[in-house]
Amino acid sequence: MFGRSQPPPGTGLQVCPVCRADFVVPVWWEELEDARLRLLLRCGECETHNDLVVSGDVADRFEKDYVRVLEGMAATLERLDRERMTAQASAFAAALARDLIDADDFGLRS
Repeated sequence: MFGRSQPPPGTGLQVCPVCRADFVVPVWWEELEDARLRLLLRCGECETHNDLVVSGDVADRFEKDYVRVLEGMAATLERLDRERMTAQASAFAAALARDLIDADDFGLRS
């Protein structure tokens, strides 16, 4: 009749208990008994360290959220890098078309 309840998305561990910024990252962890983990977390905003013990399920969800954020950052970096390279290539092509660049610009002549 009642479905199994799903764990809520996220763990809240990414939110700093001091400054409330969502820049908390794992620094160190160790597995304990009873499928628990001890985590040392650090806030990138205020540099607060938080040492806590969580269940394995919570640690797994936190890791998944953390990986998802890292993947998003990597995708954004790749997009920005592509945009930068496109702009640089366009500027270079325009300079070549206007004959603003020659071999001296590359140190090829003595």
